[in-house]
Amino acid sequence: MHALTNAPFICIANCGRTQMAGVIFNHMAPEGMKAIGAGNNPARKVRPFALAVLNEAGIDASTLRLKLLTREIAQTLWVDKIQSSVPVLRV
Repeated sequence: MHALTNAPFICIANCGRTQMAGVIFNHMAPEGMKAIGAGNNPARKVRPFALAVLNEAGIDASTLRLKLLTREIAQTLWVDKIQSSVPVLRV
């Protein structure tokens, strides 16, 4: 069994809560772990409220980018299947 190094934050639009969760996770994560976020149908931009919350918390959000959940990303998360809008994860 492999040690978990990527923490998945997956949703449909990848523009609000998953963006916040990922950047907060990366801000607090132990060395060697990182958030990987993506969406099945990413929005065009990160929601302003998410940026405002992170800014208010003093967390840099300048590098946030919306990402499409691709097979390559899914494989880094040990995702076996992508069904409808929710991937099935095996850890």
